[in-house]
Amino acid sequence: MTRDDDRADPRRRPVPQEVERLLAERGDPLMATAIALAGNRPEGEDLLQAALERLLRHWSRIDADPELYLRRTLYNMAVDGWRGRRAWLRRLPLIQADHGAASTDPVEVVDLRDALGRALAQLPPGSAQSWCCATGRGSARPKPPGYSAGRRGR
Repeated sequence: MTRDDDRADPRRRPVPQEVERLLAERGDPLMATAIALAGNRPEGEDLLQAALERLLRHWSRIDADPELYLRRTLYNMAVDGWRGRRAWLRRLPLIQADHGAASTDPVEVVDLRDALGRALAQLPPGSAQSWCCATGRGSARPKPPGYSAGRRGR
């Protein structure tokens, strides 16, 4: 796939020899940088490969040294990965089924179940049933006539 500006300026197309020369001369330091940013060799290799793909895709727009562009891309992609992992770790306790709040004391479990039942009793009937079906918990309320878990309203 070629871009219009690549066809207009053939000097800016990535020449395989240029990329090979860059990797032959600076490949080891670039790999060391990628490993340092990623934390281990396999992820460093993936990071460098993704940065090289971006370098080739944007070759026509690069006015400076391709190695500088590649190093900056490595850094930006690593930071994006760190931010994504940090956001995921912040959300992880919210999506875990048991994230340390559950009690093993039978009295507390009964109290919690009672409080939940009272809270559900205050909801409109459709809301309580929807919640119970979505969470897999049984409802204390009677089901409407013709209700079937798998064939609702059919």
